[in-house]
Amino acid sequence: MDLPPPLAATGGMNVGDWVKLQGLQSRPELNGTRAKLLRWSAPRARWQVLAVAAADVVCVKREKFEQVQGESDDPDAAGCARLLAKYAAACYDSYPKAEQISGQPLFPGEEAERVKEGLGEKGYCVIDGLLPQDVLTTLQEEASTLYSSGAFQQDGNSLEVRSDRCFHLHPDGHPPGASTLAAVARRMQAVVSHIGGGEVRITPDLQLAVYDGDRAFYRPHRDVPPAQTPEEVKDSSALDSFLVSSMTGTRAITFILYLNPTDWKEEDGGALRLYLGAATDDAEGSTATEKVDLQPLGGRLVVFDAKQVLHEVRPCHRRRIALSLWAMRQ
Repeated sequence: MDLPPPLAATGGMNVGDWVKLQGLQSRPELNGTRAKLLRWSAPRARWQVLAVAAADVVCVKREKFEQVQGESDDPDAAGCARLLAKYAAACYDSYPKAEQISGQPLFPGEEAERVKEGLGEKGYCVIDGLLPQDVLTTLQEEASTLYSSGAFQQDGNSLEVRSDRCFHLHPDGHPPGASTLAAVARRMQAVVSHIGGGEVRITPDLQLAVYDGDRAFYRPHRDVPPAQTPEEVKDSSALDSFLVSSMTGTRAITFILYLNPTDWKEEDGGALRLYLGAATDDAEGSTATEKVDLQPLGGRLVVFDAKQVLHEVRPCHRRRIALSLWAMRQ
């Protein structure tokens, strides 16, 4: 499988990085001004950026900016936050509705009732054996090749929060050598209409995460962080957390498909721990009425309430690969 460097087309940049715009011909007034990276669009091979000086969101190629250190000196952080809130709302409106997704889902429609019952009764559900061994082997090879290319990046969270690396996989704009990953991603998207109904929306790209052993982890968290208002953003350093809050605030259901070997053992670590019944203000799980550890077996799909279920990834002692998708609802 050939995956040509450079590391995908993102140029090694991350969401949230500050950059200086340069060489823009359609918007020359923005050259030399600072901007914040918002989202990489794989199909268009461009970054969406918040151009602070113009209070506008523009799309630029990687060669049209250079990375800079430090925060923007723009005094109107709340104004930028209001623009980010509008941007997040526009992104949500652009996400496809589940009813618009065609193709063969990962499991037959009758399984959807069991998943919905599990979500209603326990807040989660598990379906095993969704992928045959030969497909799992190909997925592991594709993910490992992609990972070795350097295309995965540290998430915007601190290394004290999570130590995996992620790649955002767009089924219709995937890199060479990732066709099986893209095909499985489409089948995951097709599942959502069975679970959340046709009116829910689906993130157009999926998160492919690799925990490369060495006790890699993700601290307890919920997939929907506490909501923030633009007025709470007092300086530009708080824009990162506001952007995350705005972009993920409509997550309703989390879908995680594990691409690991089927012989995963408890001593390999990396269990998904669910803190069921934890109070909404509990960020560590001390109030949980039940703790459930789910091993990341290859072909296992875990579905849970994105807003309510506090969860973590326990330290890994073996490479762990997961593909995640969210159903969104306002």
